[in-house]
Amino acid sequence: MDEESTPKEIFVTAESSTSRLRRRVARCLDRAERARRGCLQVASGGLAVSLHYRDAAGAEEYAAAFLPRRSTWGSIDLTLLAGGDFDYGEMVPTSVDQGRVYADAEVLMVWAAGPLPVLTLYEHRTRRGLVWLPRGRAPAWELSRPACPLLNAAVRDSPWTVCHAAAVGLGGQMLLLAGPGGVGKTTAAVACSQAGWDYAGDDFILVQSETGVVEPLYGSARLRADMAERFATLVGGARFTSCEFGETKHELNLRETLPEERLRGGRLTALLLPRRRGAAAVSFIPASRGELFHALFMVTSQGAPGPLRQHAEKLMRLGADCPVYAVDTANDPAAIPEAFSRLLDGSGARAFSAQTAQ
Repeated sequence: MDEESTPKEIFVTAESSTSRLRRRVARCLDRAERARRGCLQVASGGLAVSLHYRDAAGAEEYAAAFLPRRSTWGSIDLTLLAGGDFDYGEMVPTSVDQGRVYADAEVLMVWAAGPLPVLTLYEHRTRRGLVWLPRGRAPAWELSRPACPLLNAAVRDSPWTVCHAAAVGLGGQMLLLAGPGGVGKTTAAVACSQAGWDYAGDDFILVQSETGVVEPLYGSARLRADMAERFATLVGGARFTSCEFGETKHELNLRETLPEERLRGGRLTALLLPRRRGAAAVSFIPASRGELFHALFMVTSQGAPGPLRQHAEKLMRLGADCPVYAVDTANDPAAIPEAFSRLLDGSGARAFSAQTAQ
């Protein structure tokens, strides 16, 4: 999800909350459990996701971006409910047009305001979460990265963190692309996926901050309308076309077009900051870790909110031994995989170092 598509939220964090709020969250989760009628077993990163639901059709649509069940190291128990199922208005801020986040040691509450708002609740002790869609439908950005704040909450006390970035790789070597919406992360990631690369995501991914291991959270991609001709085959099989915040996007499900074994991660080799500066060919220049942190932190904190200090510390450790480059991906997506491949095998890095020295 890009910066322009992020719900406008007011972020409020606290070290502790009143016991009253915690009881309200627990009560809402208890009511949600009683509303369940079925369950889908999916995965996201290394998390086994049990997605309980009231409405089977709505749950299938909501879960489409998740991954098939695979080897996992953790779990999360979620319930999806729409407006007609139950009313959780007691958890909605008085100013419904403004987003709000509350996080403490025990609970997380996120109200994402908008034409199709989303309420998410999480209780750390029981690892239970709730996604409530007051208008009965999820917005396109939520369908592309379902329950993202809850997944980040589920890994809060581990070295893992949800990160706003794209990631692709070859042979277990991963390139991470960080930056705001519109800089070309999705174009580069999709171009590489179509050239035989492993795909870990175009928007939000899961990263182990100490080891630099990357895992995919979703099999989705959100391709801008102006890229449709370059990826005509993919666009023809898009789930649907969305128009949010004045921008049209083709909502892709790469689970349907890529072999399952190519929806995977690996270990970070380099960190890239895509920029559009009008280069004639794909080009790289060294960038600083300060630029990298700036590219990662704000949008990650909006899409996957939580304790800000803890989140910042994880992102600062990310890929500490990896080089950071600014990359202009130029105008030909088909040329991106070859340029990225040269970077991975070292020849590109040597050339860029020589150019910088001159």
